[in-house]
Amino acid sequence: MTQQEFESFFTKTYVEVTYLDVKIQFEEFYNTQDGKLFHDDYLNFSKTDFIENLSDDAKFQFQDILLEAFYDKNPQLYEQAFAIFESNGGKKTEVTKLFDDTYKILYESFLGELFLTYKCM
Repeated sequence: MTQQEFESFFTKTYVEVTYLDVKIQFEEFYNTQDGKLFHDDYLNFSKTDFIENLSDDAKFQFQDILLEAFYDKNPQLYEQAFAIFESNGGKKTEVTKLFDDTYKILYESFLGELFLTYKCM
């Protein structure tokens, strides 16, 4: 599948994933951690610090929650992108750049939403 074919497939089949799709699970995970989400403990930090300094476990959990939500709404798209990833020896490729970029934007956006919730807690 070429990049153009994949992007066309993505555009035709993508179902939007919103923060509401992950909000409950993100916040439940946050609450089970008693605020211990970071490699280093500190109190005043920016949204960028929040995203960049999550513990490995927190990153994994948030990414897993998002992947599940993405898959639930876009199973064919996810499976096609994963098949391309596997056929490329487990390396990212320009063919699935739109998929990768969309996931990254969603992840950072949703962590930004969580950050706003956290700052208000």
